[in-house]
Amino acid sequence: MNKKKIHSLGVKWIVSLLTVQQEIEQFFDNFYDQPA
Repeated sequence: MNKKKIHSLGVKWIVSLLTVQQEIEQFFDNFYDQPA
């Protein structure tokens, strides 16, 4: 495996992690906004 391929894999992994984190935060924001 060449370094460029590993680098692009790492970037994709980081981007997907950040996306998941944002979705989780959004979910909890919506969850806490609901009246109990």
